Amino acid sequence: MSEPRDDRALRSCAERIEELLRDVEKVAGPLAWARVQSLVTELVELYGAGLARVLEHAAASAADRHDLDRRLAGDDLVASLLALHDIHPIPLAERVERAIDRARAQVATDAKLELEGIEAGVANVRVSGAQTGRGVMLQQLVARAIENDVPEITSVRVEGTTPPAPPPDKLVSVARLVHKARP
Repeated sequence: MSEPRDDRALRSCAERIEELLRDVEKVAGPLAWARVQSLVTELVELYGAGLARVLEHAAASAADRHDLDRRLAGDDLVASLLALHDIHPIPLAERVERAIDRARAQVATDAKLELEGIEAGVANVRVSGAQTGRGVMLQQLVARAIENDVPEITSVRVEGTTPPAPPPDKLVSVARLVHKARP
C-alpha cells in the first residue's frame, strides 16, 4: 500500500486532472470529447458505487455512527467525494445551513440570512437588514461559503443584494464536471 498523500498533493492532483481534461477538450473533436466525458462519468460512477459500499460496511461496524459521519464530513477530500456521489452523510440542506451559519458568523452587521430553498442545484438565500454598502461583500461571502462547503450546489442566488463575482475553484472541482454531465 502506498503512503497517503497530503492535502497539498491531493489539490495538485485535482488541478492536474482539470488541466488534463482542458487539454483533451482542446484537441478532441466534439465526438471524441463526448466519449471522454462519458468515460469520466462512468469511472466516477463506478468508484462512487464502491465508495458507497465501503461506507455501508464502515457504518455497519461503527460503534458510533454520528462520530463516523462527523469524521467523514470533516475531511475535505472525503466530504467532496461523498458529495460528488450523492452519499454525503449530512443532508444537503443541513450542509447549506451550516455554510450560511459560518458566513453569518463572519459578518458583524444586522444582516439576516435565510435559506429559502434548494432547487435544481441552486441555493436560494434571502438577505435582509444588510447595510447597502456591505451587500455585495455579504453576497460574495455567502456564495463562497456555500459553494466551497457544498460542491454539488452549482449556483447560489442571494436575494437582497447585487450579484457576486464568480467563486474560486474547489478542492475537487471535477465534481461539477460530472454533476453537469449527468442526465
